[in-house]
Amino acid sequence: MAWNESALTGRFSYKKPSLYNLAKTAGEERLNIAYDYRNEIMSRNISKHLLRVPIIYYFSIYLNDYFVNLIDTTKKVRIFRVFSVSKDYQYIN
Repeated sequence: MAWNESALTGRFSYKKPSLYNLAKTAGEERLNIAYDYRNEIMSRNISKHLLRVPIIYYFSIYLNDYFVNLIDTTKKVRIFRVFSVSKDYQYIN
């Protein structure tokens, strides 16, 4: 099997954004947002020489997504008690 983008096809289907949430946040402008770590958790912690190997590169993409979801689940658990915002509110730090 060739290791290219087809190796990741269908792996992230659980992350589809809701169409209703896109309409709510269309005109919002946020200031003082924290650093966006979502694309760089694993790539900053793994050697650049290891990331040249395609198998390790695509596996690190999958691990990066896994760790981002672990971090986001703690944010979602924290927001279930706040009744003034929706339970899927994503702008919490």
